[in-house]
Amino acid sequence: MQELQIPNGYFQLLHMYLQQQDMDIFSLACLEPHQAQLRYVLSLPIDSQSTYSFFAEVMQLTQKQMDCPQLVFEMACLIRPEHFGVLGYMATRSNSVAEALQYVIRFSRLVIDGADVSPIQMHQRDKKICLSWPFHDLKYALLNEMTMACMVHLARQIFPAQKFQLLQINFAHSPEMADDHYQRFFACKVEFKQSDYSFEINVENLELKSELADPSLMQLLLRQAEDAIAAKPLFKTYLNLLTWV
Repeated sequence: MQELQIPNGYFQLLHMYLQQQDMDIFSLACLEPHQAQLRYVLSLPIDSQSTYSFFAEVMQLTQKQMDCPQLVFEMACLIRPEHFGVLGYMATRSNSVAEALQYVIRFSRLVIDGADVSPIQMHQRDKKICLSWPFHDLKYALLNEMTMACMVHLARQIFPAQKFQLLQINFAHSPEMADDHYQRFFACKVEFKQSDYSFEINVENLELKSELADPSLMQLLLRQAEDAIAAKPLFKTYLNLLTWV
């Protein structure tokens, strides 16, 4: 089974965060056994992917040495479109929240990929739009928190912050840190031990427009994303989805 792949942008985020703290990722004592692999990953294109298990180990060691359980949230505050590769740029240049979400669902494998990944689902409950995916394994708790935090912070950069408001965030695992860290970052209701991972927003948010929209550039980005997806292996979860569609 192929190991889960995540964006090299996540490693770059950690590097950026440590630099802001006047720390060198290559000088941390806890990461000394991993210096060669870190140098290699950080030398790769930011839009390529590397193994999640290595990222999880690096993050856990760094969190412990820095005594910073909220590290994922502090890193997420530095997120830029390029950390998500072509999908990040597509979200930034989308005309509306609805269009951005369509691309996130369609091309999410360009960010996180592997046999354990299930396609993101979007559905409406009353006047709420819910973007969700299932729980697979507790070992992915850090990845889910990191990705959800990065998606939220990037969305707040793209769309009017005073209008784009989360109604609720749901985690399938138990809190990994004190509850107030989650509340401060997401600024909405946060629930744990739920049946899946999900974001909930008001249906009216779908029509929010981005001042960064660029239809001409979107055509080029769309072709790049389609070519990148076509080059990926088709796992069973995605094969089942295509069969159902």
